[in-house]
Amino acid sequence: MIRHANHKDLKAIAKIHKESYPEDHFLNELSLDLIANYYGSFLKYRAIFLVCGTGGRIYGFLLGGEGGILNKARNDFIKQNKCRLTLYVIARFFSMKFMRGFLPRIVDLAQNRLRKQLDKRDLPRSRVSCHGLISIAVANEMKGKDLGKVLLDKFEDELRKLGVEKCVVSVRKNNFRAIKFYRKSGFCLQKETAADIRMYKTFSL
Repeated sequence: MIRHANHKDLKAIAKIHKESYPEDHFLNELSLDLIANYYGSFLKYRAIFLVCGTGGRIYGFLLGGEGGILNKARNDFIKQNKCRLTLYVIARFFSMKFMRGFLPRIVDLAQNRLRKQLDKRDLPRSRVSCHGLISIAVANEMKGKDLGKVLLDKFEDELRKLGVEKCVVSVRKNNFRAIKFYRKSGFCLQKETAADIRMYKTFSL
């Protein structure tokens, strides 16, 4: 059964994230408690946050939505956990795992902000309605059973109902399984950055 996530699901979601994403994913540097707080920050906004499970157990989840809403939720998480995040970053700053996971993200963030500023100055505003997919994961015990595809199909159904014309997702370059999954699901390459591949899919309304 697929439904919208609630606060009772957060611990299970954090555990699935931890076991499903690569070790160098930036969230996997955090504790399960902080990962749960991260996902909890999206519940008060109109994000599309889906879980799949039966009998009180969660086997997979998907999170996406409009870019402005997703950014607000991320900013809330940072503000509400500023002290804990600062201590966590300081304690791990010089570890090789941290450097591999975070530094490419920092470079990408700087490049993206510069690119957006140039786009706003030089290009007309796009009228295409676009949402982002930021997380999708399935518990290890349920991998290979097409649960990710079921979640993605439900997500795309909700996007169509909202009149969304385009969906984008960023994937780490070394996450070959995810890249294959998105390509098989109809996503195309949009651009590459130092650490990520950005993909997109358009919908006919």
